[in-house]
Amino acid sequence: MDIETKNILISLREDVKEIKMALVSIPKWISLTDVAHDKGLTSQAVRKKLIEHFEPEVDYKYKGGKIYIARGTVSKIRRNRR
Repeated sequence: MDIETKNILISLREDVKEIKMALVSIPKWISLTDVAHDKGLTSQAVRKKLIEHFEPEVDYKYKGGKIYIARGTVSKIRRNRR
């Protein structure tokens, strides 16, 4: 293996470590309000999508009167195109 290839692999390894650390810092459950704000939707619109298309206690849960969404579900919530 030549030096250039070795340096590329070392750089990639460091990048993967950084990505892993960033993912660890993302909470497992995110509030509906935060998701709505990030997606550019109203909280009611996100709530409606959750109830219609996702499974309670798996994809979202109620805790203390608030709705929390699993981080894996957030990427599946799409904004309606007009």
